[in-house]
Amino acid sequence: MKRLRTLKTLITLGVVSLLLATQTNANASDSIENLFDNYMLKYNTYIQSGEFNKGLHLYRDDVMLVTNNGAQTVLKATEMDQRVIVFLDNLKQQGVARVQWESQNITRLDTNLAVVKNVAIRFASDNSVVNRVGATYLIQNGPNGWKIAAFSVHTPEHG
Repeated sequence: MKRLRTLKTLITLGVVSLLLATQTNANASDSIENLFDNYMLKYNTYIQSGEFNKGLHLYRDDVMLVTNNGAQTVLKATEMDQRVIVFLDNLKQQGVARVQWESQNITRLDTNLAVVKNVAIRFASDNSVVNRVGATYLIQNGPNGWKIAAFSVHTPEHG
């Protein structure tokens, strides 16, 4: 009888642990998706209204930009925001009126580390597609939640 109770207790603990682990992974995925929802919110708010939300932090204090030509640049988050404004102004000059994710692929590497491969579609004001672009992000979870630590922009076929 005592063995049966011990076995039931162990099975119950195993099921509870599995449920908690599943919930933790779901919460982490939701938090990562929230980061990229905020990313689009920040970009589209600026494209449509010219207001850049400096309070919506997407990047770690230091973020690395890796380019296709082999260059790597480490920037402070404030410097990255300045570059993003120039980038978004350029998109507006190209006729981009809004941007949305076409796809997101989140791969957890560890408890506080993930790779996210996304493809974004850029639309004109008449909803025609201006272009598509891929980007891959290395993100870290820290005291202020999930933030972008490094990223690279690339062709959408690799997103």
